[in-house]
Amino acid sequence: MNRTRGQAIVEFALVLPLLLFILYGMLETAWLYNVSLAWQRGADVLADAAAVRLATRPGESWNAGWNELVNSERTKTRYCGSATVTFPDGDGHEPGDRVTVSWTCNHHALTGAIPDLTMKIESTSVIPLTAPTPEPSAEPS
Repeated sequence: MNRTRGQAIVEFALVLPLLLFILYGMLETAWLYNVSLAWQRGADVLADAAAVRLATRPGESWNAGWNELVNSERTKTRYCGSATVTFPDGDGHEPGDRVTVSWTCNHHALTGAIPDLTMKIESTSVIPLTAPTPEPSAEPS
């Protein structure tokens, strides 16, 4: 009976590192997936904002306040650098043209066992054909 118990302890000691390694891999994968979804949401928000700003502000005036918007999304998503805006359809900034936002983000592992991972996140939006109308303000009664 004692021999069986001792054998179980030895088997458990041999299998435990493998089980912990598998568990760590699952946790790290789930963490990376969650973080990458937040990064993609942030890039989507920035692409949509750039497209709407281009529809409502002619010329380069759309760029006013852009850094504040990028910093706001950066604080929500963490680990992302500055966003780069490109225009795949040329520099016309016309309604119907596409706006692409590229964001470089660094994934920091939960522990130092896995090296950091750099990912480039992109999102594309289309400049609306008409400028969005603002919400009507409530009139005092």
